[in-house]
Amino acid sequence: MAGRLILVVLLLLAAACAEVGRPPGGPIDDIPPSLATVSPSSLATRVTADEPLSFTFSEKVDRRRFSRSLVIVPDLPLAPPEFDGLEVRVQPLFGWPADSTVVWVLLPSLPDKHGVGMERGASGAFTTGESLPPGGIRGRAVLDSLVNVGDDGPDWAILKARLTLDPLPDSRQRRPWRFADGSEDGSFELQWLRLPSGPYQLQVWLDRNGDSRRDEREPVATVDSLFVGLADSMLEIDGSLLRLVDLEAPVPVRFCLDSLPDAVAIVQTPQGEVAQSEGDSVDSVDSVVVTPVRVVLWTWPDEASSPVRTPVDSTGCIEVELAPGDTRWGAWLDLDGDLHWSNTEDGSSEPFVAADTLLVQPATPLRLPVAWPEQRLQWGALDSLRILPVPREAWSESSS
Repeated sequence: MAGRLILVVLLLLAAACAEVGRPPGGPIDDIPPSLATVSPSSLATRVTADEPLSFTFSEKVDRRRFSRSLVIVPDLPLAPPEFDGLEVRVQPLFGWPADSTVVWVLLPSLPDKHGVGMERGASGAFTTGESLPPGGIRGRAVLDSLVNVGDDGPDWAILKARLTLDPLPDSRQRRPWRFADGSEDGSFELQWLRLPSGPYQLQVWLDRNGDSRRDEREPVATVDSLFVGLADSMLEIDGSLLRLVDLEAPVPVRFCLDSLPDAVAIVQTPQGEVAQSEGDSVDSVDSVVVTPVRVVLWTWPDEASSPVRTPVDSTGCIEVELAPGDTRWGAWLDLDGDLHWSNTEDGSSEPFVAADTLLVQPATPLRLPVAWPEQRLQWGALDSLRILPVPREAWSESSS
């Protein structure tokens, strides 16, 4: 019994004297690496073909991730990188091309040996020629009103711009050519382009995940077939082409009847005969007068889901949200008020507008007038609908 008591006392004393120490290996490294120096320096000229591109970092970087985090334009076969302490040297197998501009980009995905990534990437350029080419492309991005940026507005510090060239014959991927970060006002400038040159594709996007690569969920603007000419060495891109849109977000589409009469005369004609003209009296043929007019719109984005049925309101309009892409849609006069297109008591169908297909463009609100052929509608079939896109700011004008 006494022995057990002594053992318990010794254990309690040991616990009281215990001290929590640092984990093995010292404190955890959470300081991101940074680029200290680079040679040749950015904008250097007359660089020799065999001069290595040398990076010196604040600490050792991950050797396995380095090559994947470095982008060099033009794409050249490179020798394996040489690691010497804090310095990494890169050299092309066959030298830098003569009289050419070389652009390099270090992506922020480059981590140190503890896995801590760079806080921000780095980029630069040099030339083996006498001077850097003077051509460039610049512009100022704007955000579409449908892009959700929160109460503080867009963070233009994460804006990225990239120029690419057409794929090579044996490839499907576009070739990266120039890169730029945005300024606080959303402007950007891509430099060092030969004159004349092109065609280029320009992509401008908000790099929300900070990887310097465009993700499908990041708002983007794309402009194709850009050329830089001798007469205008700095090509200015119109702001209307640089509206950043969310390609995944639903698009509001507003459908409106051209006119919403208080009553509609549905003319019923024997099969094979043509409905009488507008000037004829409704009483001269079999007809049904519908009042008030009740129109139902249906939209069907994909065959895997059921059509969405929405009654048009008293103003003759309805706004629905549709996913970007092709959407089938149509409308009908709901004679029995059940929100379903169906046969009437006498066996004929409710008047309808034939189904049409609408291509919904991302962040392009549309006003679609539903053009009934006439107030007297032939029983069972109507003409196709007219589709006329109108910008959101013109909705009020078009409705008045």
